[in-house]
Formats: sequence, C-alpha cells, structure tokens
Amino acid sequence: MVLNSSINISEAYDSLSEACFILWPSEKKKHNEFTKNDGFQPLMDKTETQNFINQRHNKYFKIWNKIKTKIDQLIFELNLSATNEIFNFVQSKLNNNTKEDLINNSQLPFKEIPTGLIFSGINPDHKRIYKQIVTKIKSIPTNHVAVLESKDCINLKNTMKIIIEQLMEKSMTEDNEIIDTTEFYKKSKVKKSNKAPNYDPYILLGWYKHLKEASSYNKTEINAESNSTTIKTDTKNEDKNDNISSNFNSGNHKLILLIEDFECFDVLLLQDLISIFSGYSEELPIILLIGIATSLETFHQSLPISSLSLLQIEKFKLLQSYECINEIIEKTFIDDVDDFKLGIKPYQYLLDNFNFLNLSVDSFIRGIKFSVMYHFYSNPLSVLSSIDPTSPEIDIILKSLTKRHLDEAKVLTFGSFKNYVNSIKSKSPQLVYKLLTDDETLKSSIKEGLIGLHNYHIKFRIGFKCLLELQKLFQSPLFKKSKRALYLISLQESLFDSSHVQLLIKRSKMIAYPSIKAFLEKVRILNNEDEQAKPLLKKHMEVLDGILKNFEKLDEQGNEIKDEKKQIKRRGKNIKENLKQEDDNNEINDKKDLESKDANKEEMEKIEVKTHENDENNKKDEKNEKNEDEMVIINKNGKRLLNKNIDLPNNKSIYNEVLNNYFSDNNGLVGSQRETKISKRLRAEELQGYDTMINDINQFISNYFRETLKCYKEFPYYEIIYYTESSKLKKSFSAQPRSVIHTALNYPKHYLNCQCCSENDHIIESSLHDTCIAYKLYLECGKLINLYDWFVAFGNIIKDKMNRTEQKEKELNKKLKMKKKEQDKKQKREKKKNEAIGIDDNDIIDLDTDNEISKGDSSNNNDDDDENESLSDNGNESNEDSDENEDENEFNEKEIQARFIRAISELQYFGFIKSTNRKVDHVIKLTWGSD
Repeated sequence: MVLNSSINISEAYDSLSEACFILWPSEKKKHNEFTKNDGFQPLMDKTETQNFINQRHNKYFKIWNKIKTKIDQLIFELNLSATNEIFNFVQSKLNNNTKEDLINNSQLPFKEIPTGLIFSGINPDHKRIYKQIVTKIKSIPTNHVAVLESKDCINLKNTMKIIIEQLMEKSMTEDNEIIDTTEFYKKSKVKKSNKAPNYDPYILLGWYKHLKEASSYNKTEINAESNSTTIKTDTKNEDKNDNISSNFNSGNHKLILLIEDFECFDVLLLQDLISIFSGYSEELPIILLIGIATSLETFHQSLPISSLSLLQIEKFKLLQSYECINEIIEKTFIDDVDDFKLGIKPYQYLLDNFNFLNLSVDSFIRGIKFSVMYHFYSNPLSVLSSIDPTSPEIDIILKSLTKRHLDEAKVLTFGSFKNYVNSIKSKSPQLVYKLLTDDETLKSSIKEGLIGLHNYHIKFRIGFKCLLELQKLFQSPLFKKSKRALYLISLQESLFDSSHVQLLIKRSKMIAYPSIKAFLEKVRILNNEDEQAKPLLKKHMEVLDGILKNFEKLDEQGNEIKDEKKQIKRRGKNIKENLKQEDDNNEINDKKDLESKDANKEEMEKIEVKTHENDENNKKDEKNEKNEDEMVIINKNGKRLLNKNIDLPNNKSIYNEVLNNYFSDNNGLVGSQRETKISKRLRAEELQGYDTMINDINQFISNYFRETLKCYKEFPYYEIIYYTESSKLKKSFSAQPRSVIHTALNYPKHYLNCQCCSENDHIIESSLHDTCIAYKLYLECGKLINLYDWFVAFGNIIKDKMNRTEQKEKELNKKLKMKKKEQDKKQKREKKKNEAIGIDDNDIIDLDTDNEISKGDSSNNNDDDDENESLSDNGNESNEDSDENEDENEFNEKEIQARFIRAISELQYFGFIKSTNRKVDHVIKLTWGSD
C-alpha cells in the first residue's frame, strides 16, 4: 500500500499485487471555521444584511428544537405503556416472599429463568426504546442491568466478560486479566485458587454475595431503629410490618440481561448462556429480556427444547414504527398551525424512503431536520415563517423588508404568485398592476396570503380529525387509510375531491342512526375544544346544532316520538285504534270502528286489483329483478351489457351509467330496482324519523369537508412556509453509486487532487490509473466490445507511459554511472598523491623541478587513459542495453496483459460489462450515458 505522499501517484499505481491504494494527504487541510451563524451565508447575491441572517439562524434553531422536543416526548409517551409492563414484570419476579416462586420451586426439580420476550418488529431504531426500558429498570438502585449486542458477543468468554463488567460497573482491562477473589470466596465451600480469570461466573457469584451481605447489614440497622420507636396501636403495627416486608422485597438485588437483537446472536452461544445461568439460578437472581424482531415461531425454532424448558416466558409487544410515524406526522405537521411544513415532493420522498427502504423513524426525523435547515438556509423570505400573521410582529418584519426581498417574493413564490395573478386579472386588473409595481400593495398581499394559510391550517386540523372519526364508523379496511397516507393525498390535491373521501361521504348514508349521531356529537366536541376554529366554522356549527336538535325528537332507534293516539302506518295497513274512553261513549266508538273496518276492506280490495294488473304487466321486469351482483342490463337496442361490478374510470358502474337515464331520484342516486306507484307511496309512508334527515346530514358532511379539507396550493405565497424542494434531500440521503463511480473513473482529479490528470474528457492520458483508461475507452465503444481491440488501444496508451518511465530510468542510470566514474577518478588521483607524499624531504626541491617538467606529459597520459576507458565502457553498455531491451519487451507485453485483465475485471465487478454467448471474444456494454 502507498503510505507516503512523497511517492509519485503514477508510480504508486504500477503495483500488480496491491488491490487497494491509500493516499495520505501531505498536509492537514485547515477546516473552515464556522461563524457564529453556523454557516448561514448572505443570500440575494450577498446583499442580505447581518440582521436577516441572524433572524434566519435563530428561527432555524428555535423551530428545530421545538420539533425535536415534541418528537422525543411523543416517542416516550407512545412506549410508556410497554415499558411499564416490562418494569412490572421485572419487579414481580424473584421475590423471596411470593407464593408463585414457592410453588414453582416445590413442583419443579430445577428453577426456571424468568424471561420476557420483547417483540419490537422490524424497527432499526430499537436502541432508543431499549434505552428507555433500561433507564426505567435502573430507576430502582437494586436492579443491575447488562445490555448485550451481537457485534460485541463473539464467543462465550467475551460475552461473560461483558456481562460481569456491566453488572459490576467495573471495566476489566487486559492488565487486570486475573482478578483477586479472596474476599468473595471466604465463605464459599468450593475450593478454588485466589486468582480467577475475568470471565469466570464465580466472580459474579461472589460479588452478588457481597452485595447481599451489605444490604442485610443495612436492613438490621433499619429494623433496630424501627424497634426503638414506640408503638401506638395494633393497626399501626400491622402497617409497619407491611412496610418492612415491602422494603425487604424491594431490597432484593436482581440481575437483568437484555439481549437486543436475538436473530443476530449465535444460537449455540445463547444455549450455553441459558444452561450456565440456569445452574446458578438458585444463587443468582437472573432475569432475561430478549428482543425479537420477527415472531415467536423463530424463537422456538432457533432454540432446542432443552433450552426452552429452562425459561419461564412472558410476551410483550412494542409499538410499531409505522404507528410512530403516523403520530409524528399528526403532531408536527397537522396540529401545529404556524410552524414549518413539508411540501409534496420532500414529504413523498421521505415517506417512500421509510416505506420501501429502511422503516427507520430516526432516518425520517433526520430528513425533517435537513428540510428545516435548508429551508431557512436558502430562503431569504423564511423570516416571515413561524409567526402568527395576526400578531403585530409580522408588521414589523414586513416593514423591514427591502426591495430585493420583495423581488425574491415574486421569484421564489412564482408558482403560487402566478396562479394568484391569473385568477384576479380579469376581475381587478388594477390590483395586478399594483402588485407588480407597488411595494406596499405587495406587502399587504403577502400578509393576507399568510393569514389565509393560517386559517386554512386551523380548519384542516379540525377537518382531518373529523375525517379520522368518520373512518372509524366503517369496519372494512377498504374504507380506512393511515394518517400518513391521508396527509400525502392532501398535499397532492384537495382531500375533499379525492376518491377516498367521496366514497366515505356516499357511504355515510348507509350508517345506522346511533353511529351517525355519535359522529356528529364528536364533531361538535372537537370544534368546541378548538378555540381558534370556532369563529371560522360558525356557520357549519349552526347547521350541526339544528340537526342535533332534531335528533332530540327521535328515540334510540331513530323513530319519532309521537302520542299514543297516532300510530305508524306501514305498507297500506291501518292498525286498529284501541283507546280507553268513558263508559257512556262505548257504543258510539264501536260503530265508528265497524265503519272504519268496512272502508279499509274496500280500499284493500282496490289495492289488490291494481297490484294484480301491475303484476301481469311487469312479469318480464320481475324476472330481471335479482341481486345487484347478478343483474343483467339491456339497453334500448336490445343489446346485453356487462355486469354491474365492472367499474368505470370515474368510480361509476355501468349499472348506474345506464339506469341513470331511465329513473333517478332528485339527488342523482339510482335505485336498485324499478318502483311502481304503490311502492313509491308505501315507501314515502315509511320515510319517517331519521330516514327523512339522511340527505340533510349527508349534505352537511359534504359542505363541512369541502370547507376544511382543501389543498395548500390553492393559497398564494405558500412557498414562504412550505419547503418544496427534494433534490437536496435525494443527494444527501440517497446513495448514488453510479454517478460517484463515473466521477471517480472519468475525473480522477476530482478525488485525488493530482496535477498529472487533466479535466478534459476527450484526452486519455497515460498517467491515469489502468481502470480509468479502460473506462474511458469503454465509453467510446458500442453495445458489443471486442476485447482484442480494447486491449490494443489500452496497450498503446500504456506503452507510451512505460516508454517515458524507461527513458527517465535510463537517464537516472546514466547520471549514476557518471557519478561513479568521477568518484573512481578522484580516488585514483588521491592514491597517486598519497604515494608522492611518501618521498624524503631532501629530494623535495629536485622533485618540484621535475614535477614542473613532467606535468604536461602526465596530464596528456591521464586524458588518453580516460578516453580509452570511456570507449570501452560505451561498448559494453551498448551490448548490455540491447540484451535488456529484448527482455524488457517480453516482460512489458505480459505486464500490459495482466494490467488489462485486472482493469476489465474491476469494470465487471462494478457492473459495466458482462460476457456474452454471441461472440466469445466480445463483452456486452451494460450502461449508457453518465448519470
């Protein structure tokens, strides 16, 4: 591996044996110090003042802290019931005075380990819930908890070491590999040496005995103090004894082991742990808590019967992640009126990411945090958000806005502003002109738009809750949608116009009287509880009060409450009147009864004659009157149409489409069968009480939801409050391996910051990495790539690189050889000088004269010797170079082939190419373009 940045990058990549290259930076990069606004920069071409930057920064922190605290409190409350159940389970087990423990100990030859199975479901954020459970259990100081994770528990020794460390709250390092345990084994019958390894369970046993002795000593002191006090009455004595026994039970130390991810644990390791702790169960009060993400069947299939028989199992279920998401959406985006809102694109991205990728609540919360941050970071008009538009604070901010802010309002809110201008240009063109030219008019328009959004959010909050109540009236899951799905529909379009709400409104006619009465009363309660919604929905509440007053005249079944003399007539049959009168009028009443009977008989005979005639005329119709699912419809031409159950695209059936032309009531509702005059008259007599109010109630529900369940896009300037961009979210939270790999292979300078690579796509330099060269050639090929042509092109580029490196090496070798020759010459000259220095001093004068004479001759001789040596050396070098070139050419071809095979194998691993059966020497190109 390349560990030194001084090595040239092109030389570092020449290794054939290394599969990974690490390039350490030469110097540490100086991180840009954040300002006091944590990176919030001036917008609008850096013309924004520091005051507005501070406002955006402060509002971001204020709103996000508010959302975060609300979400944390919500998650804590949602899991509170489950944590309390687990806490009660831990407290109820292994108490020495309980009858259950005595019965179990007497019946079984062994003692079972109390085990709680916590079914958390598919929840990547289970650590948050387990942390809440651990803190709840640790609220009692006598409970000692050890949390085990599969990544830390490699083998049995390591697992036991972690358990002992967490229970004793003492870290056992490698230096303390052997621990002195003489204190713990003084009263133990087991003969053991004074030293024990840090994974020995006897350490845990001795530590527990030490705690037990210390707690018993404290209890004796408490009992002594209680005995010294005076006893007033016998009842008080009994209360104190109960308190002492409860304190004694609460003083029992318990060891709780929490296994977070059961599916990831080694099964054999769990079996060993269960068998070990079952052996110590009489001396150590151990309780197991096991987190399971799948089901109980996987737990039974993983462990054998021998291990399961040692566990006393109870089951607990935690809240699922999708239920938590529903509550978060309702509390953060629906209940809050003036706070931050998500638009359709970012909300749909976060919801799809949750539903289809991770099911993580924390990931959803991080997406909300990023959206809040980027909304205030990039939107200069975000200073107007999170403010009550009816308060005087909005006027102060609007006055402080500059002309550039108002121009940005037209640009940022261009979609809603354009729709608003188009909607009013025909009615008031002067207002449109003022909006485009006058700043004060635009400011007042922005304020009105924010007030409209404020009122819309209040109405939508009530309407959404009422819609959830309406869904509860239906038992079928087809009529129910989750909160997150309903909110998604409300962001896409008007929730009232959606097919789901229209279906609920139509089906509300079929709901029984008690259910619809309870629903309307719930609507009134919700509106009365919301003080902000009362003045906005006053007209609808007046209509609702009138309906509920009419309900007071009905009984529990929806029938009218009448006098005893007035009885209900059903299907043309009159019921006799049985009234008690005085004794003097009995004869008169008898005569009246006889006359009425005769008249009724005559009417009934006429009715029978008419019905007989109608039956003869409508025999064909009676044959066709069957169930709705089996009905066959014949049009005017006599052609047979399809079944009723086949739906049209607009949620209408062919049955309703055809029969609507023949008979329909005033409301456009098609009857299920033809009606005669007599049946219409009889049906009109039946419609009494609640039946006469169905249409009015349905009309109220429709008008109420039409007013409350609108879409936010209908209001201008919604971009000030809603965050509508999703591109930054996708880049930050979605993996994009294709673009990253393309950038790394096509532009290696982007990651390496080297000077040898250029940013030009059309030039393939020899200094690039082998995989980069192969990828650039790959981009120039078609669907089928010839491997030989690819290899030749790759080799030509590599040879250029190799020739350059060879020339550099030759030059370096020549320089080294020249340096060696010069050094040899210097050494020879120094030897000669040393020999000359060894002559006697008497001959120095004669030698000086002789040296002066012989200098010319010796210099000429030395030059001749040097020339002869250089010629001989050049001849030898030429012969050696020719031999080396032949060997190098053979080696270079094999090296190029090996490097090419490595490059295309990496491209195949990345998924760019694959082999084909069409041609043996070809590969198929699998990607196109660069995105």
